[in-house]
Amino acid sequence: MQELHALMSQVWLLWFVALFTGIGVWAYWPSRRRRLDACARIPLLDDAEPLPPGARNASMKKG
Repeated sequence: MQELHALMSQVWLLWFVALFTGIGVWAYWPSRRRRLDACARIPLLDDAEPLPPGARNASMKKG
């Protein structure tokens, strides 16, 4: 039973590291840079200013 627990602990750690690395690679992939930069600037905009071009689809709809 302890052997199984040790094995599952190692598998869980490897899975978590792979997941974290995958999310990091996805977030910093060069083709997403413009959209992520535009989304990062949303809190700094005044309400009267239009959204940056890349942030239009990523923002929440106001209802």
